[in-house]
Amino acid sequence: MKISLPTYIKNRKPIILAVGDSFTDPNFQSHLDDLPDEKRGGWKMWPAHLKDKLDDLTGEEHFLINTGKGGAGTTFMFREMSKAFATHGDQIKYVFWGSTEWQRHEDFWTGSFLNIGADINWYEKLQDLNWQTEDSDAGKALSKRYPNLKNIEMIKTQGWYFKEKYCRPHGQRKILQHGAEHMYLAHWLATTHGAQFMEYTLLRVVPPCSWVKRTLKRVWPELDDIDHRVSWNDDWRNMEWLSFPYANYLQKHKKHFAHNPFLHLNALGSWPDEIARDIGNGSPTYHEVCKLRIRPHHKEIDPKNESFGKVDSHPNADGQKDIAERMWKYYVENLV
Repeated sequence: MKISLPTYIKNRKPIILAVGDSFTDPNFQSHLDDLPDEKRGGWKMWPAHLKDKLDDLTGEEHFLINTGKGGAGTTFMFREMSKAFATHGDQIKYVFWGSTEWQRHEDFWTGSFLNIGADINWYEKLQDLNWQTEDSDAGKALSKRYPNLKNIEMIKTQGWYFKEKYCRPHGQRKILQHGAEHMYLAHWLATTHGAQFMEYTLLRVVPPCSWVKRTLKRVWPELDDIDHRVSWNDDWRNMEWLSFPYANYLQKHKKHFAHNPFLHLNALGSWPDEIARDIGNGSPTYHEVCKLRIRPHHKEIDPKNESFGKVDSHPNADGQKDIAERMWKYYVENLV
């Protein structure tokens, strides 16, 4: 039996490995079905733009493996990275990790992606609708997000976890340790194989303490012990970070983790924060923001945030180019 190997393996082209979530996913398509197809996705993603720049810089053609997946968290991302190195080994020369929220995780039995920070919005929506059935409009929208789960019951569980676990110090400590572990393992795995590694923070890895408190007050207005539940602040998180065994290693290699707030002072910590700073003198108009994102929420047109489910803040085609330019600038200035 003759086995045909892929061209890049036969030719031993150096590999670029891209890891990430929906900001990286080569199959990304917006959930906004009122948009024409060409504005929902199908464009070149940032890893492909980086590949072109590396080809030009080195004079050598690379092969791109993009493992990005919508909704993915760090566990899925590291697993895909591990599988790639187990398969291709030292043929991988570059790893670009588009960092995402650390609280994301997978349901053990179904593999569905869960994100307690985003799912609390579903909890609030369905609570306002008195937990309508899965045949309702909200239930159908939820089924698209979690096709393998009993959706409404799972969202109820996510709400309970937010109120009883996520907002408390032990929950925050667990999230921080989870993020630090994967940062250490990803960098160690890449460099052990002689590959260059760069993580770029596309989404905030953790939200500020003030957001957690505001969300509790909004979703559970009857709570009278919020300060007791959220008995921590952003400075406390920084001190907890320093207590982890990975902290010294990551600090030593901090240039490989662009804009991570635990390694860089005054880091903005996300691509949306970067563009908000650079466009419109820090207060971009809706029109300016829409140049780089599909249909983001903006206080200018929706001050009461009533557009839930009808907005999409993902980067559009120009946004993907913008991400690639920012990542390339950082790479050239710090790692070349």
